[in-house]
Amino acid sequence: MEVPDTDTVFRLQRLESMNTTERVRGWVNEGMIVEDIGNPLSIVSTTTTDSG
Repeated sequence: MEVPDTDTVFRLQRLESMNTTERVRGWVNEGMIVEDIGNPLSIVSTTTTDSG
């Protein structure tokens, strides 16, 4: 995985300390961006559909 900048490295390290390295890497491999990892509101808003 290529990390673009130091800020992203710090975010990933914080996420790994709250979860596991394997879990964070899995999320990245699934295509999640760092801003969405650990943010349930962004995940819900992208996966819900309008049924009306």
